[in-house]
Amino acid sequence: MKKKLLLSDNIHFKPRKNNKIFEWLNKNLSIVSLDIPKLNYDSFGDYVEFENFLKLKYEFIFLLDLEKIKNAKYKEINLYNICKREYTQNIIIKENGININKFNYQIIPEQHKNDLLLNLAAGCYWIDYWSDQVKKINKNDFFYVFLFSGSLIYQSSLYELVKNMTCRVGVTENLFHKNYYIIEKNISSTPNNSIIKNVNLKKYDDIDYDKKIIFFKKFWKSFINLNVKQPKKKEEPISFHNSKENILILGQVINDFSLVQDNKVIHPHYYYKELINYLLLNTSYNIIFKIHPWERVKTKTNSTLRFLETFNNERMVVVENYNLNQLFNLSDCVITINSQSAIEATYKGFKTICLDKSLLGEREFVYNVNINNLKNELTDLFNNFDFNLNINEYKSFVTYIYSIKDLLIDVTIPSNLKKNFFYEVNVDVKINNFLKPSFKTIRKINKLKNNPYLFFKDAFRNILKNSFLI
Repeated sequence: MKKKLLLSDNIHFKPRKNNKIFEWLNKNLSIVSLDIPKLNYDSFGDYVEFENFLKLKYEFIFLLDLEKIKNAKYKEINLYNICKREYTQNIIIKENGININKFNYQIIPEQHKNDLLLNLAAGCYWIDYWSDQVKKINKNDFFYVFLFSGSLIYQSSLYELVKNMTCRVGVTENLFHKNYYIIEKNISSTPNNSIIKNVNLKKYDDIDYDKKIIFFKKFWKSFINLNVKQPKKKEEPISFHNSKENILILGQVINDFSLVQDNKVIHPHYYYKELINYLLLNTSYNIIFKIHPWERVKTKTNSTLRFLETFNNERMVVVENYNLNQLFNLSDCVITINSQSAIEATYKGFKTICLDKSLLGEREFVYNVNINNLKNELTDLFNNFDFNLNINEYKSFVTYIYSIKDLLIDVTIPSNLKKNFFYEVNVDVKINNFLKPSFKTIRKINKLKNNPYLFFKDAFRNILKNSFLI
C-alpha cells in the first residue's frame, strides 16, 4: 500500500504540463491536495482588499499596541514570526527607496502599523483554516506533509502547526533545473537557505573525475531554468562607444524572499547604487544591468528601471527582456547578490561575484563580497581578481554539481528503481535527514523501553491504549 502524502496546496502541486514533481510523487505515494480558500495565497503582504473581512473576523488584532505586536500569539503560534517576511515584501515596495536597507525586524514604523496588523489577521485566518485541515491529517494518518518552498503566511502557518506532529514535514522546491527537486525537513522556508550550500565537497575527492563529468554533462544537457523563460537572441547586440570590458549585473526582484532573510533585509537598490557608483567612478568598465523579468509582474511596478535611469551614463545599458546566454557572451565579468543565475554564469566559466553567500556558501568557484563592506572589498577585488575560473576552480564546480545529485530527486528515474526517495534526498544525515527520528520520537522510544505501561497509558491513539490496558 502506498504511503499517504498531504500537499499544502493545489497551486504549486497539480497535474499540469511539465509539473514533473507532481507526476513523480503521484507514482510513489497516495496524494491528497488541499484547496486554497478565497483569501489570496499570493497577496505578498498586501491585504487591503480583504481589510473589511479581516477586521470583522479578527477585531482583537487591530486593538494591539505596537509594543505588543511582536509577542502576539494566536492558538499558541507567534503571529509576527509567521507574518514578518510577507509583510516586509509589501513594505519594500511601498518604501520604494534605499532607506529600507536599514529595515529592522525589531522596529515597526507607525506608518506601516495597519499593514502589519492586516498581515497578522491574515495569519489568524490561515491558522484557523489549517487547524481544520490538521484534524484531517490526524484522522487520515498521513505519513508525509509537503509544503512548497517560500515564506508566505499560508505556508509558514501550516508549517508551525504540523512541524511537531508524527508525520514527516518537508519543504520542497525545484532547484536549478526542470528535472531536479529537493525536499528538506525542519528548515527555514527562506529561499537560498538550502542545505546544498553546506555540502562538504571533500568527501567526493576520491570519486573518479570522469564519473563526475558524466553526471555534470547530463545535468546541463537538459538544464532549463523554470523560473525564467529565456527570450530569443537579439539580432543587434548591445554595443558601447568604447572598447572597454563589460560587467554584467544580474538584478533580482526587489522584494524577493531570498533578500528578505531571517536576520536581515537586503534592499537591492541600496547595494546597486553603491556598486554602480563605484564602477563608474573608479573603473573604466561598461555596465550591462539586467532587470529581473518578474519584477513588473510581482511588484506591479517598474521601480528598478526608474531607479537605474537616474544614473544616465553612456557607459551603462539597462536591459530587461534579454537572452541571458547572449549577455554572457557580451560580458567579461558577472555580479549578482544571490541569484540562482550565478550557477549558470559559473557554468559559462565566470568566477561570479556574489554580494551575499546565502545561495552557494563559501565556494572557491565564486567570489564572495561582504555586502556591508562593498567599497573596500571591491577595490581589492578589481586590483587582484581574475574574472574567469581556472581549471581547479572549474573542477570544484563540477564536483559541486555532482555532490548535489545525492540531495536531489531526479524525476526522470522511474519510481520502481527507488525503494524510498528520502534516502536519495537526504544522504548527509548530519545536515538533514527525513529518516532520522526527531528528539520527540527518540524520547517516546525510550519511554516505551523503560516504562511500557506508562507509554501505552499516555498514547495518543485509542487503539494503542485499548490493546494494552484492557
